[in-house]
Amino acid sequence: MKQDRIRSTISGEPGAQRAGDFRALAQGILQQVHREISRIDFLEELARMLLDFSGCQSVELRVRRGDQCLRCEAVRRATRSVVLQVTRRRTRNEDVLLSCGRPDNGLDALCRLLLEKRFPASSPYLTRAGSFRTGDLQQVLPDLLALAGGRKRGATGAARYSSLAIVPLPSAGETIGLLQLRSKEKDRFQETEIECY
Repeated sequence: MKQDRIRSTISGEPGAQRAGDFRALAQGILQQVHREISRIDFLEELARMLLDFSGCQSVELRVRRGDQCLRCEAVRRATRSVVLQVTRRRTRNEDVLLSCGRPDNGLDALCRLLLEKRFPASSPYLTRAGSFRTGDLQQVLPDLLALAGGRKRGATGAARYSSLAIVPLPSAGETIGLLQLRSKEKDRFQETEIECY
């Protein structure tokens, strides 16, 4: 049902060709699913595919697996393009998807707001499907960090990017993962594109 809504949302726009691009990405992902590789290798390949497809400077995937969080980050640079971290800890009061992040980079505070549904319903940064996006992160980050109760300064990880999208990955009524798309280009993401992700 959600896929039909996404398809109808983008099919009437001049960028309908982009829908075909997303279909090709989905087919590539399904091909990876059928390979006999570990879940960690699958996430690493998926992060690379999303980095290439999106044209972003960084893509991060976090996936819940019981009380574990598998975190994979693909970064566009000359050396060591994929960082993989498997976290096996879970604190009593924290979602495991938050326990595998880096709290000093400012982006985790935004993930916390999204997972805990603490964004105001009228927030201009939320898409209709509940994803977060901004095209000018440096302008909005201080206010969002204040809302999250985080530091207004020292968000070094976030300082490198202008555009950010955080997409919750739902399954059976719960959020099983998060996808972050980060770009140095301002106003990089359209809402319909984020819904396709």
